[in-house]
Amino acid sequence: DLRHTVMIVGPTGGGKTVCLNALSKAQTGQTGGDAAGIIPGMGAPQAEGAFQLQRTIAIHNAPVHSVAMATHDINNDGQLKNKVVATASWDATIKLYDLERMELVKTFGDVEAGAEGKMQGLYAVAWAKTAPEILGCTCCDHNVYLWDHTSGKLLKKLPGHSDEVNGIDFHPSQQVMCTASDDCKVII
Repeated sequence: DLRHTVMIVGPTGGGKTVCLNALSKAQTGQTGGDAAGIIPGMGAPQAEGAFQLQRTIAIHNAPVHSVAMATHDINNDGQLKNKVVATASWDATIKLYDLERMELVKTFGDVEAGAEGKMQGLYAVAWAKTAPEILGCTCCDHNVYLWDHTSGKLLKKLPGHSDEVNGIDFHPSQQVMCTASDDCKVII
């Protein structure tokens, strides 16, 4: 039941999967997990309310570098928040996965080489907090990409960094974005 808090953990399994973990007893009233529910590298649950593996999703063909939960009603349909997770992978795609329906919803960047929207390996993905339709990602090609996730269209390819861009975040109440790069710069 996904009415409860969901935490995203990645990369795991060689980075090719995204593990979704829901809080156990503290949030859901369920008992803690057994050894089968232990997250690799996390060890055994230490106390009540420890995390319990819910499912593993294999939707990429290369390591997954970033995951981001939708923090608002991304479909503008008045439905519960946090039903969709965005993943950024070294396979040069962003994928949206619906947690409730347990299915892949949309893929961005899965186009022929040279076509608009073709990206290289991705490091980070984030939802714009003031514009629910915008999804941003950072890339090893020194660019930042902004997508309209509702239409599937590339809005902007933003140059400016001189090395791989590996971090992105959006201001919570203003139309401001910040990116970080291996060029030792932060661009706002």
